[in-house]
Amino acid sequence: MADSPAEALQAKLRLLGEEYVAQLPEKIRQIELAWDGFMQSQDSEELQALHRMAHGLAGSGATFGFAEFGGAARSLEQKLVELENQGSIASKEQCAAISSQIHALHQAIPATMQSNQ
Repeated sequence: MADSPAEALQAKLRLLGEEYVAQLPEKIRQIELAWDGFMQSQDSEELQALHRMAHGLAGSGATFGFAEFGGAARSLEQKLVELENQGSIASKEQCAAISSQIHALHQAIPATMQSNQ
């Protein structure tokens, strides 16, 4: 018996979710590299690129229904916006908070994997 259109759609969405989850470690690695680059240069363009990456993860996490991961990415994005709006060099406290938010992205991956099953 053939799958109904709704079942076929659910299967496609599940596959897309699996592909998304599989890409998360690399996406977080890119964020870590961008953060390291910003920390060395304090360049506003690098900070803007980092903000775009976090924004993309926050949106895609929500789109796929991964609330914990999307929330962690949204928190990172908010910290980056605060830093952008400040327009000056990151303080030790800000650096620690942003590093902590990046770590929270790593911590959210297992929950994201479980919610996709």
